This record gives sequence, C-alpha cells and structure tokens, in this order.
Amino acid sequence: MDYTEKAFAQTADASKQLITIGTAIIAFCATFVNVKIGDHYPFEPTAPWHRIVVVVGAVSLFISVGAGTWTQLALADVLIKQETLDERRLKYPYRIQIVAFAVGVLMLALYWIARIL
Repeated sequence: MDYTEKAFAQTADASKQLITIGTAIIAFCATFVNVKIGDHYPFEPTAPWHRIVVVVGAVSLFISVGAGTWTQLALADVLIKQETLDERRLKYPYRIQIVAFAVGVLMLALYWIARIL
C-alpha cells in the first residue's frame, strides 16, 4: 500500500468517525438540553449566553456532519473515476469538518462546565 492509498484510507476513516461522534453529540444535546423556557432538563440553559453557546455548538456540529458527508462524497467520486487523490477536492471539506467539529465540541463543553459549576 503506497502513501496515497494510506492517506485515502486514513482520511475516509477519520471523516466517518467525526460524522459518528458529531451525530452522537447532537443526539445527546437533543435529549438533555432543553431550550424551551419552563421545562426542566438536566442541562437547561439558565442564562441568555447559554442559549447562544448551545446554538453555536449545535450549528457547528451540524456543519461538521455536513462537511463530513461532503468529504465522503468527494472520496467516492475519486474512487469511481479512479483518479489519483486530488488534494484540493478533499482538503477543504475535510478541514471544514475538523474545525467545525472542534468548535462545536468546545462550545458545548464550555456550556456544560458552566452549568455544572
């Protein structure tokens, strides 16, 4: 297996894992974070800035999952056309996925820490 095939496999695997983890975090938030006033959930936002942080985190994770899907489609397109790994076609959606995932997890982690303290 040459370096191109290894890079291809590693990119595909990492992208799939980020899609799975991002989707799981979104499901967790949908279950335990309630943004409706009056209903009580374990991680209910109690301050206006809490809502902003939760929304930014959730939107970032949705972007991460979408960019991951874009990455997987680009990888599939490369396989179908039997081209060499075109770095530019994969670099941008993959970077967007990673950055959006990191922002989403960071924002939700900050929110949960603020709620626990």
